[in-house]
Formats: sequence, C-alpha cells, structure tokens
Amino acid sequence: MCKNFIMALSSFFPSWLRVVVYRLLGFQIGKKVKISPMSIVIADEVAINDYAEIKPLTLIHVRKLEMGRYSIIASLSAIFGDAALYMAERSRVGHANLLDCTDNIFLGEYCGLGPRNTLYTHASWLPITYGYPNNRKPIKLGKFIWTGIGNTILPGTNINDYVVTSANIVLSGNVKGDCFVSPKGTIPIEKIRKQRDLKEIVEEMAAVVGEELRVFSESADISNSSLKDCEVVILFTKNDSIIDKAESRKKQILAFVTNIDEKEMDYYNQTRIDWYDFSTLTMSSHFHQFKSVVMKKLVDLGGLRFLERRP
Repeated sequence: MCKNFIMALSSFFPSWLRVVVYRLLGFQIGKKVKISPMSIVIADEVAINDYAEIKPLTLIHVRKLEMGRYSIIASLSAIFGDAALYMAERSRVGHANLLDCTDNIFLGEYCGLGPRNTLYTHASWLPITYGYPNNRKPIKLGKFIWTGIGNTILPGTNINDYVVTSANIVLSGNVKGDCFVSPKGTIPIEKIRKQRDLKEIVEEMAAVVGEELRVFSESADISNSSLKDCEVVILFTKNDSIIDKAESRKKQILAFVTNIDEKEMDYYNQTRIDWYDFSTLTMSSHFHQFKSVVMKKLVDLGGLRFLERRP
C-alpha cells in the first residue's frame, strides 16, 4: 500500500525523478526511459526497457507492467486489472485505448493498437446462476500488427503475425496471419503491402522533409541542396569522394543500406558514419543519438519510425 501511494504521488514528478523513484522501489527501469508527468502508473511489478515511453494523462493500474525497448503507451489510455500487460519491442498502445487486464494481454514486436481500441479479457455481468457466461481469457497479438481506429478485441482473441485491420470492427477467436481484416472478410496482406526499392523509400522521406531539411545525396532525385549548403548527406553506396568532401566540411552523413556486411559495418563505424540497414532492421550504435534535429525530422516527418535493434 505504501509503495502504491509513492507511485501515485510521483505522478506529479518530472520524468527523470520518476525514473529514480521507480528504481528505488526496486523496479527494472532501462536507460532513456520516459514516464511523463500527469500519468499514473501503479503496479506490483514493473519492467520498462530502454527508450520506452509512457505519455501524459495515462492511467495504468495492473499487477504487472512489462514494456519492451522503444515501446509507447500514448495519452488518454486506461489500462487496469489484476493481471499483466506485456509489450514487446517497438509495440504501441495508441491514444485513448481501453485495456482490461482481468487476464493477461500480450502485444508482440511492432504491434500497434490504433486510437480508441478496446481490449477486454473478460465478459461477465449477468449472474452465472441464471446460466449466463463468465468468460475470462487472455488476449494475444503477434508481431507486425496494426489495428485500425475503434477496434474491439474480445476475450480469448489470438491475432497471428502480420495482420492489419480496418476501422471499427470486432475481433474474436483466432485471426489468421498475413492478412488484412475488414467487415467484408480477409485478403492476403500482400494485396496492401508492396515491395519497395530502398531509394524510393528514402526519396519519399526526403520529399516530406525537403522544405525543412537541406539534403545532399548521391541520388539527384533526392538532393535539394548542394554539398556545401546541406544539413545532411545521404548515401546508398560507399562513395569515398562524397565522404571525403562531407567529412572535410563536417557534415552529418547518413548511409541507408541493405544487407550490410561486417567489412562495410566496420568502415562506417570507424568513420563515424551513421547507417541503417533496411533488410535486417539494424542500425549503428549511435544512430538514434544524432547531435542535430536531422534524425528527428526524418523519423517524425519522413516515416522512419522504427528505431530498431542494434547488432
């Protein structure tokens, strides 16, 4: 009871102080964790891994809370119950979600709940002595799942990997993987997911941030600035000529690659060039710690939202 009171009281503390308090209470809190003020987090067991974040105006009161690296619980969400919420790496609870943890809820890697989703692990109200059901079962969502706005997920639901759902639908039972779910039925996920060229992805990102970010690239389609005037240099290959010029001008260099090998990785690390491998979803050790706002703009505006695991 005393621990719960301290956790509730810390709701008014700044994030860094809340992290200190939670660690003193014996909870496992990783590095760069953010527990925003005006969020209430009360649990018997807490494990929040590196770079995870709990946004303001969030109510969490469960037996156990476990958040993987880079996972997020957005504002106006209510998560309560006598069981546990398990969130894998890069999973997200969207705005204004309602999660009933009467039984456990599992969110897999890169699982994102859209705004105003409702997850109920129990269905019981009318008296069981009159023959009405008392349904209490865990909810499990696999990896790479994206639920649309206003979804309702019922007790015992199991959603397999690689699923996208439309808005305002009810999900129950076993939902097969690799599909898009709508009121009209399911279609293969490949119908909405297309194979994209690396250069096309980065070109789209650069176009989004082009008005705010001066980019120079070995691809003329992406460059909107000269090497002299740019903020960041984008590479797709190990171009020694551009690298030498960029380093002499102390420019930020960002390499987008696929299937990076050990030799190339060592070269980039030694020259302090930040790299991101789209094929393996890995990045250089300091990729997320840019000294300028360059990476934040690319992430927030350009769609590169997956700050992934590192080798």
